[in-house]
Amino acid sequence: MLAQLLLAVVVGEFGCYWFHRLGHELELGWRIHATHHGTPQVYWLNSTRFHAFEVVIRTMFQTAPLIVFGCNQDTFLIYGAFTAIHGWVQHSNVAYKTGLFNVLLATSANHRWHHSTSMAEANHNYGLVVLLWDRLFGTFYSPKDQQFTGAVGIGDMPDFPRTYWGQFLTPFRWKDLPRTAAEPTSPPQALPEGTRETA
Repeated sequence: MLAQLLLAVVVGEFGCYWFHRLGHELELGWRIHATHHGTPQVYWLNSTRFHAFEVVIRTMFQTAPLIVFGCNQDTFLIYGAFTAIHGWVQHSNVAYKTGLFNVLLATSANHRWHHSTSMAEANHNYGLVVLLWDRLFGTFYSPKDQQFTGAVGIGDMPDFPRTYWGQFLTPFRWKDLPRTAAEPTSPPQALPEGTRETA
């Protein structure tokens, strides 16, 4: 069962990784994914704060590979529970050291960079549970001997809608949302190659 769970994590993460990455690199994807980043703090409920469209589409990306590879029902249920609990811990607003886990897992320490208001930093660490695909595709980012202490949220949208319907309508009224003169949010830009020092 443990081997099956590990395999399910790796396979399911592949679909999640690409869906998450497209949510940052495509204009339409970012309009939908922005709901997850539109809060000025990272805490455990962030792991469930997504646009309804994203929940449906991401679930398809995540589960389709598992179905194709014949994931059984027991493993599927354990995988779902494991990823949900990991998401709560990953987004928790608790200071704790994760040490060597930062090398392989998408921990709170490296995932906070993903929630930075600087889109150059936020366009990294797309892994839901593991960093395998981030490392393989060059999107892992965590400066050596440095903890993230910056602001989180969307740089030019500090007043992102707070209500459910306000967030639900965000992709459709994107150009009408109030903005500041801060860093633009789309299309997000990656860090220059020379600055991507990683742990």
